[in-house]
Amino acid sequence: MTQADGGWSSPPPQPDQPYTGQPEQPYTGQPQPDQQPYGSPYTGAQPDLTQRYAGQPYQNQPGRPGQQYPAYGYAPAPAMPKNDLGVLALVFGILAVVGFGPLAGIPAIILGSKAKAAERAGLANNGSLATAGIVTGWIGIAVVTLIVLFYVLVFLLVAVTESSSY
Repeated sequence: MTQADGGWSSPPPQPDQPYTGQPEQPYTGQPQPDQQPYGSPYTGAQPDLTQRYAGQPYQNQPGRPGQQYPAYGYAPAPAMPKNDLGVLALVFGILAVVGFGPLAGIPAIILGSKAKAAERAGLANNGSLATAGIVTGWIGIAVVTLIVLFYVLVFLLVAVTESSSY
C-alpha cells in the first residue's frame, strides 16, 4: 500500500486475540456446554430428587395422596339391550304374512310376547318391533288360514258338484 506521498505504510493493527467464531458474551438464554444453566457451577454430584421445593407444581398436598392415572386400555362396553327377540318376532311375522302362516306366525307371537316382557323389565328397548312382530304374526296366521279355508271350500264345492252329476 502506498500513501499519498508515495511511501509504504505499516499493515493495519491486528486484534489481541484471534477470532474463534464465538462471541465474547454468549446469548444468555442458552447455556454453553461448559456451563450449567442459571449460572450454578457443576459439582458432579447427583441432585437430591426427594427434596421438595415450595414452588414445585406437582407436590403432594398434606392429607391428599398422589393421584394415580387410570390404566391404559378400553373402558368396558356398556351393556347392550337384548333386542334379538323383537327383531326375530318381526322376521317371523313377515314370513307368516308372505305365506308360511302358522309355521312362522306362532313363533312370531311367542317371541313378540317375550320381547314385550323384556321391554317392560328394562332389558330391551324395541317394543315397537315386538308389537309389529305380534301383529304380523296374527295377520299371517289369519291370511293363510283364510286361504286354506277358501281352498277347502272350493274343493268341497267341486266334489259336491261332481258327485251330483253322476
